[in-house]
Amino acid sequence: DRLFQNSPTQMYDMAITGGNADTRYSLSGSIFNQKGIIINTGSKRRQARISLDHSLSNKLRVGVTANYASTETYGAQAATLAGGATTNSNSIFYPAFGYRPISGREDIDLTRDDLDDQTDPNNPNEVRVNPVKQAKNTYLVSGIRSLNANSFLSYNINPYLVLRVTGNTSTVNRDVESFFSSKTPRGLKIPQNQNGVQATVMNYNTEMWSNENTLAYNRTFKKVHKVNGLLGFSSQKSKSKNYGLSVKNIPNENLGMSGLDE
Repeated sequence: DRLFQNSPTQMYDMAITGGNADTRYSLSGSIFNQKGIIINTGSKRRQARISLDHSLSNKLRVGVTANYASTETYGAQAATLAGGATTNSNSIFYPAFGYRPISGREDIDLTRDDLDDQTDPNNPNEVRVNPVKQAKNTYLVSGIRSLNANSFLSYNINPYLVLRVTGNTSTVNRDVESFFSSKTPRGLKIPQNQNGVQATVMNYNTEMWSNENTLAYNRTFKKVHKVNGLLGFSSQKSKSKNYGLSVKNIPNENLGMSGLDE
């Protein structure tokens, strides 16, 4: 029970729409906050959207739509491998099922200790971490921010010929920070862990844009014969950039992420 907590959820939504014969618009937003059922875990999300469609004349019409979203998750992973860990012991439920809740001795309270006092002398790497201490001391934050915008222009050159130009741009940025102290499986001081107390900062960025231009012809002759034609050209470009750093054997873990430069 000490590993879990009540998980309240907060959700807020707002939307505004309106317009007239020539203009239509909409604006919406939402906020989502939720604590996880495991202590020191949770997620947050923010989202906003705006849309505008306007007729400048009976021949020319333009529009734009933009979306922004921000998502953040934090805390120890429940079932997946935490922050790229390579063994199941780094997920929170592995030590939760393997850690002894009681020692059988009145002078030893395993719920307050960082590690189980009984280890296999033939296997010094088999150390059981207190899952509550692991959850409280795991710093793992992942954030994603995305911005997407679409626009269009439609022009009726004549009753049979329509030019349409569209554009799209998208940016996605993801940040991941992690810090594993000696009170977590990844930061344990055991023979097989040569990385010791460790931390990672990573950034992933992707940018993309695209453009499409079409010229459409549609005409009916003598109410029977139809002629349709379409001429188009499109282009797009995308680029990605990743960078970051990892620090091993951090000497002063009490500084947390501030101790990376020591």
